[in-house]
Amino acid sequence: MDPESWSPLHIFVGSTTYPPEDVLLPRMMFISADRHQSVVPESDVQVRVATKLHLPYRRKDGVGKDTAILRTALSFQALRKHQENLPRYVLPRFCFFVKRGVVASHFSLIHYDVVDPLRLLSGPDVHRKTVSLQTSKLTSVEKYQRFALVRNMRVSHMESELTVEVKDRTVYPVTMCGSLRSLRMTFRGTHGVAMDEPESQQQYFFGPYGRNGSIFKYGWRPFHTAPFNLTNVYVVYVLSSDDRPKISVRDMELVQFPEWSKPSYWIWRFHYERFSWIATASTYSAGAKFLSNYALLFLYLIAIFHSPYMLGEGGTSPGRGALYRVFYAKPVVATMFVGITMEMLSSYIASQALEVCLQEERPQFSDEDLSAMMGVTEKLVLMFLYGLPPRYDACKYSWIRMATILPFDVAADQVVHVVFGYCCVVMLLLIGYGIYFLSWPLSRVLRPFLTWRLGGKVSVWPYILLWLFPIILHNTVLWMHVSLSTTIACLTAFAVIWSIPRGVLTDTNPRYHYICIISIFTIQLSTHLEGIAFVLRNYVMLPREVLDDFERFESLPEHIVAFTVGQMCLAVIYGTTYLTLLHHEGVVAHGDTKRQAKLEKNNRVGDVGDSVENGKGDGKKVGVEGNTVTNGVPCSLLRGDTTYVIGDMGRQYPALRVFAQVGSWGLAIVTGWVCLVALRRPLEGTVALFGMCMVSAYLALVLLRFW
Repeated sequence: MDPESWSPLHIFVGSTTYPPEDVLLPRMMFISADRHQSVVPESDVQVRVATKLHLPYRRKDGVGKDTAILRTALSFQALRKHQENLPRYVLPRFCFFVKRGVVASHFSLIHYDVVDPLRLLSGPDVHRKTVSLQTSKLTSVEKYQRFALVRNMRVSHMESELTVEVKDRTVYPVTMCGSLRSLRMTFRGTHGVAMDEPESQQQYFFGPYGRNGSIFKYGWRPFHTAPFNLTNVYVVYVLSSDDRPKISVRDMELVQFPEWSKPSYWIWRFHYERFSWIATASTYSAGAKFLSNYALLFLYLIAIFHSPYMLGEGGTSPGRGALYRVFYAKPVVATMFVGITMEMLSSYIASQALEVCLQEERPQFSDEDLSAMMGVTEKLVLMFLYGLPPRYDACKYSWIRMATILPFDVAADQVVHVVFGYCCVVMLLLIGYGIYFLSWPLSRVLRPFLTWRLGGKVSVWPYILLWLFPIILHNTVLWMHVSLSTTIACLTAFAVIWSIPRGVLTDTNPRYHYICIISIFTIQLSTHLEGIAFVLRNYVMLPREVLDDFERFESLPEHIVAFTVGQMCLAVIYGTTYLTLLHHEGVVAHGDTKRQAKLEKNNRVGDVGDSVENGKGDGKKVGVEGNTVTNGVPCSLLRGDTTYVIGDMGRQYPALRVFAQVGSWGLAIVTGWVCLVALRRPLEGTVALFGMCMVSAYLALVLLRFW
């Protein structure tokens, strides 16, 4: 926090229940506090509007009266010109015009407060004590009329219980919370103030509406970019018709004044320490986004090079080229080699092609002139390696030079960094396999439900219901965040794929469950990139009243897209599990039929049995009844109406197989390009989020080829 933000902050705020578009020509005037109540002329005091705030007011749990909800707040800046002409005491007045047609029974308020964090206006002794308290790193709470100061608050503190009690309920109170610097930026006026969010650390709490009572409880956790900032001061400021609202930050007050003799304090202390650890872990878990680009790259390469092995397509198959045999016979070597090559080669191309973008800013040229100076190669690199438009204003930021262009003297260090990223991805996959094995008890519970038979064969309805369960849960439970819904869906899918038979299903002996595990875990990683740790922290820490604020759990559009893609991939996984069960059921039934026919023939002729010579070449052989057999499965089964064999759907609908093959290869190419963009833009999690979804979709199309 810079020294300027420690000076006293004089706050003049005018608020009204009129919406912002109805407030015309707002201004603040001063009136002398004597019996004459004369207006202070503008020649003595210069007043201007500093910031026009658009207060949030919409809630999903209720709608309040328009005349009881503050819709507009304006801060004013007042400068004295001639102090000798001013009266000793003045009263501020908030004035504005409204159109004749909108005049109604509305309310307007004027607030004046002085936020003095170091008590500079209270004398030298008080100032020294305040500075000593601030530098002691001890948490303390100071309450004033309409605001409270919390010193030395840590971001690792739990979701603090914030309570505001007002006696005058003419209007609903609006509580503004944040650091002192954010409050200063909010009220002093700046062109960077955004609607509804003046600064990243400023939070609003309002409502709920339609409830009798004057006590409002919220869960407040201050924002800050650093995990710990012990010299910061946080402010709780209340806009209300009550001049002295009661503000209570109970958790911080118990930290300041412990109640050692009360058992309830020790219970609170236990939860407080536990929640603090969770909050700290969720704060540091945000650093996982810096690993997201390598996680995406190596998960993509693992899906490309390991999926043939998982499907039983060996790299030493006859008729394959030498490069194919090397890459697919040694998938680990191929993954490492291609990953390092993509990272180093893309970095080298970017450093050689980006000339205008990497130069220092030249103010004598406009952005249009610099865009015209860029060559064709540089524009192509921006489009294909960075996913940016070919303009200078898209690449003039320092993050390209600092985060994506590597000096040649650290090339070896970067190779080690890439290898470390691969090791982290392997550890993540091991964690995924661990979650898969931990889901075994749930699979035993679901096993009777999954093998429920209807009409003589395994029913598909249990799989449809399990797939629909998280979707219905997400759409019906309004406080159910999309990351939690996806996590429930992935855990259920882990338990379902335990039903895939482990026996030899075809001659190629595919390991469908391996592909399913990687696909499910990739979907789960997309939810972590969204911030699953923060979401779980909210559910653990928040008071139950906050669950009514459904807007707190809303997700961004890109996260809804990721959820949709993930559910489509899970539908393919559920379908694969169901079809492998049908296939296995048909193979077992066919084997029982053959054994029964053989026993009947032996009993009839008295022989031990006929020997069957296996056919070679075209993969066909002659059975006991002379029927042709393809891939170990009789063609009579392929033509049957009640028995399914792996590949029947593709044989019956060739367009489906063509779509799966062409789509998987096309998606593999596009996903490779997204991986390149993610490598060059490591600080943006959205690119990696979409890349994870595309990897899951590629694996789903690979499974779809064998339906």
